[in-house]
Amino acid sequence: AIFLSSTCVVNQPAQAAGLKDLNQCADYAKPSVERLSQSGIVNGNENGYFYPKQVITRAQMITLIVKSLGLDENISPENTDTFKDVPQNHWANKYVEIAYQSGITSGIAPDQFGVNQTCTREQMTTLFVNTFKLLDDKLTEIPSQLIDLNRFTDEAQISDWARDPLAFAVYMGLISGTSASTMGPKMGAEREQVAVLTDRFIDKKDNIVMDLQAQRILGKTIQEQFNGQGISNTGEIEIKVALQQTDSDLPSEVSFKAHLTNDMVWPAAFHQTVGTEITGLPSNDYSQLNVEQYLVDGILYQKLPDENNHASWVRTSPTDMPDISKLMQNVKDAQTSQLLLPDEIHKSGQVKLEDAVVNETNGHKITYTGQLTDISGLFNQILPASLPATLDSSQVQYLLDTVQQSVKSISFSEVFFVGADNLIYGNQLNININCKDETDVEDIPVKSIIITSRMDNYKYHDISIVLPPEAKVAP
Repeated sequence: AIFLSSTCVVNQPAQAAGLKDLNQCADYAKPSVERLSQSGIVNGNENGYFYPKQVITRAQMITLIVKSLGLDENISPENTDTFKDVPQNHWANKYVEIAYQSGITSGIAPDQFGVNQTCTREQMTTLFVNTFKLLDDKLTEIPSQLIDLNRFTDEAQISDWARDPLAFAVYMGLISGTSASTMGPKMGAEREQVAVLTDRFIDKKDNIVMDLQAQRILGKTIQEQFNGQGISNTGEIEIKVALQQTDSDLPSEVSFKAHLTNDMVWPAAFHQTVGTEITGLPSNDYSQLNVEQYLVDGILYQKLPDENNHASWVRTSPTDMPDISKLMQNVKDAQTSQLLLPDEIHKSGQVKLEDAVVNETNGHKITYTGQLTDISGLFNQILPASLPATLDSSQVQYLLDTVQQSVKSISFSEVFFVGADNLIYGNQLNININCKDETDVEDIPVKSIIITSRMDNYKYHDISIVLPPEAKVAP
């Protein structure tokens, strides 16, 4: 037990029976404070009071982190006078020295730790994020593009040194701000806020470390995919829509299935076939469709069915189509950004990294799973960006409200199979969208949507795009 009295007392007996002022904690903080109190990580003063709204000092903060990591049990600092304001006889000297020598903190100046200064929220977060360098020795820097800090109205108040750690902490679900739109970086860190971050850190740290390891592996696969060589794969996508039982003549389920083959050579050539099947509709003239496409020398060739489902080749000249180089760059950007999922999805997920035999090599199986029950933040992040620019703000808001009112939960699972050569040789995706009952949302007949996809038969060498003769003479 290490926490937090107004007189900086540490190592007091844990208040296992409960804190006298637990009910003064905010609703979001109460479960964390209670868990940490029961486990002996936090406790009140000698009278059993926690004082949840009181701000924490830098000395108390660094002591908490060192104790949470157990560093004080197996590290003895060699130098004990690094900072002039933390002499050897100071109660926090050992913890400050351990944190300094471990690389968690460097103080506020070369010889000043700021031991009695209030610990701000951005300092609190940065100190916790720095501890991941101890848990994962390959974490040298944090991508600043993890989230857009402009979502916070007080983003300009964030210190330059704290921007990446704050982005990392939000992305990984360690912090969420003082509100949906504010971070409060310069505010003093309250004890209940520290308790929440500590609780999340203890709960998530192992998963975050595994996540970092998995993302490094997947990051290498992206580099290999776009190093100029070709890529080929096949796969299948299926969407099943279960409908509510109503008085209408709607079927109970509608299914859409697509069979895909892809050959791509960077920077601007591809061949793709798509065969689709639609089942469940009472009448459907296009229950089965097959489309084939080539992009060669900037010209798009397509084998498309007519109204009688007879296929013929047509060509589209570069002047009548979008910039292909830009289109292919967008594909590359989309692939690259697959590691940067919206943080509303990412922070709810669990990661499993396993050794596996892939393509007859000692590779990896990487699995992401998770479930979202509060989907408002997710749709506010991704839906506006995915909708046509022609929609005005009122239309966008109507769609957001409709989706949020109709969706109950979203669960997902994605698996990657990565070979020893840092190339993906298979991936599977499952998304299950459960909608609310028809009594909850009027005029929404959808009960659930299940999306599954599988891509395999990956090849990365000797990929060539050869236009068939009949396509060459297409009008």
